[in-house]
Amino acid sequence: MTVTRLSHESRVIFEIDGRLDAANAVTLDREFFSCYDEGSRDFIWDCSKVTYLSSAGLRSFLQAMKRLEGADGRLVIVGASPQLLEVFDISGFKPLLTFAKDQTAALKA
Repeated sequence: MTVTRLSHESRVIFEIDGRLDAANAVTLDREFFSCYDEGSRDFIWDCSKVTYLSSAGLRSFLQAMKRLEGADGRLVIVGASPQLLEVFDISGFKPLLTFAKDQTAALKA
């Protein structure tokens, strides 16, 4: 899995590519907490290239949501496939997350 970090004004965009599982979630966590520690509070996670999401990957979303909630921050998920949306729904995460169709829509929100 790779995480590409982009910036747009005060927003940080992560383009996540590959399997978000126990072996790879630490990469996303590291990137998120690095940006958070630098003062970023507005994130877009582009999941359009995520091919698999495990419980360890879900934990990354939960950690980010909890951290941002306490800091008046925001996390928008874009490009989630029907399979990813099903995982978010079954796990109970779907109502907790904000979704957008693509990066352009997320940047306008």
